[in-house]
Amino acid sequence: MSEESQTQVLVWRYGARKGAEIPEEVDRQLRLAHELREELVAIAHRREQAVERVWAEHPAVSDAQRELARADAALERLLEQASEERMRRRERKVSRELREQITTARRKFSLVRRRIARNGGICGCVGGGVPWLLRADAELL
Repeated sequence: MSEESQTQVLVWRYGARKGAEIPEEVDRQLRLAHELREELVAIAHRREQAVERVWAEHPAVSDAQRELARADAALERLLEQASEERMRRRERKVSRELREQITTARRKFSLVRRRIARNGGICGCVGGGVPWLLRADAELL
């Protein structure tokens, strides 16, 4: 066989190294880091739930949250209707009346959020709110 007819083939390997190639200490540290992250996420979720329980005890806050949830739910329903209408009509446009309803729902949602923000947010409903939040943090301990 002559030199001209020989070809050279390069083989490339892609991907992560096998676990056996990673030192045991590195593997252990990666596992510990993952477990730490999972625990921190769990703590954050428990804190959010505790804060929600504390806020729900105050009538002004629960009223504001309910009003915001109603406005959000109404907007979500209209957006779902628009999606279904687009699929049914096979067009990107939706009917004029549905577009107007969506615009109205977005304005209402925005107004509710601005009113809550203008009144000092959720903390403003309870006159500062800091002791309430401290109570939520204490529940976690």
